[in-house]
Amino acid sequence: MLAVADVARFAPEPLGPDVAAQVNERNISLEDWQRAIAAVNSSRRQPLDAAAEAALLDTLIQEELLLQLAQDLDLSHGLPEVRGRLVRAAMDSLLPAQESLVADASTLAAFARAQPELIAQPERRQLRLTRHPSPEAAEGTEDGDAVDLPAEALSATQAQRWLGQSLTEAAFSQPQTGLLPEPLQVGQGWYRVEVLHILPAGPVDADSLDPDLLQSVWQRQQREQALAAALEGLMQQAEIQRRAHP
Repeated sequence: MLAVADVARFAPEPLGPDVAAQVNERNISLEDWQRAIAAVNSSRRQPLDAAAEAALLDTLIQEELLLQLAQDLDLSHGLPEVRGRLVRAAMDSLLPAQESLVADASTLAAFARAQPELIAQPERRQLRLTRHPSPEAAEGTEDGDAVDLPAEALSATQAQRWLGQSLTEAAFSQPQTGLLPEPLQVGQGWYRVEVLHILPAGPVDADSLDPDLLQSVWQRQQREQALAAALEGLMQQAEIQRRAHP
């Protein structure tokens, strides 16, 4: 009975109704989680599922851990009180120095052979996009407001920076050039997307690549892997409680 009593005494307090997670006794509000979910859903055709919502909470937890690390490193006194910059400074503290990451030619050649997808040329599309105030206007013959896009063909990753996720997914799901058959609503606007030209994906000869570019891709992967391992370590060391559903 004594052991049971000790477990009950030291068990963590249940989360409050307005708390999404607790990280080392600091709360992440349920409102912040719901706001993050709404922000992501605003650029998607389909809302996030439960697993994706949970992953988004993990991202907020990692951000809070990085903010706490920034405080431990006394970074808040040397940087403006801006959340994003503190998080970035804490992330940089977890990463190996760029100058320490240098691969020789044989390492880069092996890297390129083992992971050709990292240097392959992705499919690119030249797009035209117009915005309309209503679905009726988008279906009509009137020209909408042209959305400023780069003139060159874009990969899906590049296009997403300009169009957002749902419009990009629609533009790259159409198998041929031409106007997408239906207008798409994003926020308060209705959009018509036209695929002007498609450049298919293709392999890239690693031997023809600029060695500095290949070195940069290798360094980026090394830093991403180091950051993921460091964040996993922070998560394992922290005292974390989380809510299952928003």
